[in-house]
Amino acid sequence: MSRMKHLLEPDMVEKIISLNGYIEINNLRQLKLLDAKTLSKKMNDYKLPTFSESDIYNLWYLGFINAEAIYAKYSVNIPNLKYVGENDDGFKVYVDQRKPIVLEKYLSAFLNIPKNDESLMLYFHPYRCFVLYELATKYFSSGAVPSYLMQNSEGYIQVIQGHLERFEKNMQNSIAKDILYYLNTLVSLSAIIEPTTHRIVYEKISIRYPHSFEQMVVELEKLRDRVVELLLEIGEDRLVYYKNEFCQAVDSLDSNNNLHLLIRLMRSDRRSKLKGQIAAAMQLKEASEGFRRLMEFMYEKNFPEEDACGYATVNQEHKKKIYGNTKILDGERNTSNLFIRSLGLDFGLKVNVYVEGETEFGAIKSIFENENRVAIINLGGNFVEKRVVAFRESLRKDISMQIYSFIMLDGDRKDNIRVVKKAAEDGDLFGEFIVSDPDFEYGNLSINELCEVVSIETGERLNVIKEAFIDVVTTCKSGKKFFEVLHEQYPDLKKIDKGEAWGKALAEYILEYHCEKNEKPFVHLVQMIRRVLNSSSYKYDFESLKPDSITGRLVNKSQ
Repeated sequence: MSRMKHLLEPDMVEKIISLNGYIEINNLRQLKLLDAKTLSKKMNDYKLPTFSESDIYNLWYLGFINAEAIYAKYSVNIPNLKYVGENDDGFKVYVDQRKPIVLEKYLSAFLNIPKNDESLMLYFHPYRCFVLYELATKYFSSGAVPSYLMQNSEGYIQVIQGHLERFEKNMQNSIAKDILYYLNTLVSLSAIIEPTTHRIVYEKISIRYPHSFEQMVVELEKLRDRVVELLLEIGEDRLVYYKNEFCQAVDSLDSNNNLHLLIRLMRSDRRSKLKGQIAAAMQLKEASEGFRRLMEFMYEKNFPEEDACGYATVNQEHKKKIYGNTKILDGERNTSNLFIRSLGLDFGLKVNVYVEGETEFGAIKSIFENENRVAIINLGGNFVEKRVVAFRESLRKDISMQIYSFIMLDGDRKDNIRVVKKAAEDGDLFGEFIVSDPDFEYGNLSINELCEVVSIETGERLNVIKEAFIDVVTTCKSGKKFFEVLHEQYPDLKKIDKGEAWGKALAEYILEYHCEKNEKPFVHLVQMIRRVLNSSSYKYDFESLKPDSITGRLVNKSQ
């Protein structure tokens, strides 16, 4: 059995226990230790099999679960409790290095354990929940262990007889006690690692009397060096196995890896308020992360994150392809944002649309005004003459912030087109530029259709004179000229002019009558924006696509 192959030698275990005593007597704890009552409550909060306070005491008494610290008013004469000194309150402090007691019958042992007279105060690391969970599911074979270990009522014993029989049977297995010893040693090891990585995993340092913040940092660094020395003796292969143990336990609790990653991107103070099995899963992954962080410090190399260490692992090459990194929890903001986007939870800016005037601004705004991931920037006509350098810098900034850039251009603005094409050639643009030739109106609609839009906006006023008007504007080559003729011929229609309202009217008409064919520049632009809003990975798009400097469309880089 793999666990048996990874049992630590007695001298290694002795060093772990000694370091645990060093942490306790020098007030270097980071996660607060729990008494039996609080540990029982935590199991209940986690919706894990519940042991009562007395159950936990009995399990401890028989050596099935170890305590990190035992406080006593008087000297304690229990084998394999190691005295480490007195605390500031005058209590004698012991640490636990006992193995499970070997008995032929455990039922009678449970029933005859002397009641704790409170002269002993037991304190457990929160990670001991892992041992209780394994005890309940593997030894009692129960998802909900009742509180019975102190009960001697004949009727009550009959009710839980099945649990007891399974427990007795499991304990007859020749390696059952060794596995319990292994589990307790694993948690003891994680409990001495946790203070050294607490600042990274939990994003804070807990100050314990009499240390100042600066002193605590120094003392924790000293502790880290001592723990590292021990871990180097234990060896990388064993440490990887131990790290993975916690993640595999998580898979049996809650295998929603993406949800775990998302929650672990939260601040630790928010995570600490979680309840239920998802909270238990988080704590086990935090225990595993502690191993990983210290191993990365020791060996100066990366190890897979916790989502890749359970039974249901995440393909690391897939993560690198989609997010550009195999690490999501290491503080790379762009990587974290890409992961969040892939879940459809991104509410930050994702698309910048650059336009040349109020009409185009109004057209895009009418479609995406309720989409806070899209920003519309009005460059105001001939932007080349005034701010070409700033414009190119904006495009480069979009790339650095992983924002898609889309640029609406009029075909009659050759200088603007030239600047944008040059940006695409130089790799300063990621997105598309869309040219309406000669301009937005005439590049997307026919003269008949423009007249139809005017008719709609004027309440059919133009229908009466449409044919005559069409003849007049046939020679017009731009939206600007179209309105000059309209206002000249029909002064009462001057309220209809280029601008946001006109752009909105054009957008509605274009999408109603031309959306299916995707032949119009504006239709293509709208559909591309919608596509990238649904894209799960900017990084993947950026590495596989590029804007064609001639057509402006995104194409495969291989082309």
